[in-house]
Amino acid sequence: MHIMDNTRIIVRKFFRIAAALIYFLYGIGISAVIGIVIHILIDLKCSQSVYDAWLSWGTYVYMAMALLWIIKITIHHIRWYILTSPSHTKCPKCQTKVSLTRYGEEKFLSAPVTLYVGFDQVKSKMRNANMYFLKTSNRPYLQLECPECGEKQVLCPYCHEVIPPEKVKCYYDRPSVCPHCGKYIYTPLPLQDGEGLIKVKDIAK
Repeated sequence: MHIMDNTRIIVRKFFRIAAALIYFLYGIGISAVIGIVIHILIDLKCSQSVYDAWLSWGTYVYMAMALLWIIKITIHHIRWYILTSPSHTKCPKCQTKVSLTRYGEEKFLSAPVTLYVGFDQVKSKMRNANMYFLKTSNRPYLQLECPECGEKQVLCPYCHEVIPPEKVKCYYDRPSVCPHCGKYIYTPLPLQDGEGLIKVKDIAK
């Protein structure tokens, strides 16, 4: 059972890395298509001299900006959803420098593989796939576990203020809001915590 749990965790971590790579390539592809369209429109609408100027300053500037934006969101995804410790802070009790981890990470990675059905299952999966990038553009809740004094807290990933357990709200299909700074937070949950699904059976516990 322990081996199966470790394998499941490794596979799910790999899927996260694969998702980051896929969205990076997807962004490159979309930017390239838009760049080609701009290229064609300028070619059709402008004279040769104007076309050359717009081509050198317009299309290439857009492509450079798009590439920088894609790199930025990829770095964001790697830092907040792939790296083990997205951030660091000092323990409020003993002032030890502590590496912060994602709240609920163990629950998400080691959750059982479960078969679900639902009347809106196909539509739900498509919606979740489309919303994945939007949700993970936010940061997840961070968890502090001090190795020296044993202090445990949940922190906002933006303002690093402590969030009481009763105010830590995680949703499968949408982000929550920090009660201190008001910024959006999204912490991934296992599939079984989603809404609108009926559990059939556990495939692997």
